[in-house]
Amino acid sequence: MVLKDFRPYYFSLGLLQVNMNLHPSSRRVILTVYLLVSVDDIIITGSSISLIQHLTSQLNSKFSLKQLCSLDYFLGIEVITLSNKSLLLTQSKYIRDLLQMTSMTEDQSISSPMASRCKLTKIGSDMFSDPTLFMFVVGAL
Repeated sequence: MVLKDFRPYYFSLGLLQVNMNLHPSSRRVILTVYLLVSVDDIIITGSSISLIQHLTSQLNSKFSLKQLCSLDYFLGIEVITLSNKSLLLTQSKYIRDLLQMTSMTEDQSISSPMASRCKLTKIGSDMFSDPTLFMFVVGAL
């Protein structure tokens, strides 16, 4: 699916980003659907299973969707379903993968990543022999 093809279809369904402030005494039932779109992934969740199923079938009639099982990992965020059906979002796996990639899994943590009495010089060191890996890790943070 191409995002430029998806956007007009999204609006044809009447889906808009709306910010509302409702008075607490309001008796209207508000149904919420969250649609997260990445390059080739879509996550649909919300307050109504029937609304989610309707939206999914509408999208599937226009685009070729593949439904997978439960959500475990998306864009560097690990999704854990708790016993009370709430979701815990964490980046622990993402950070563990970065530490493993840089061979830092056995390193000890410190309260501040910068030495407090470090003397800086114009001459660099060979601390990062692979600048590509360094740039990737810094960009990933």
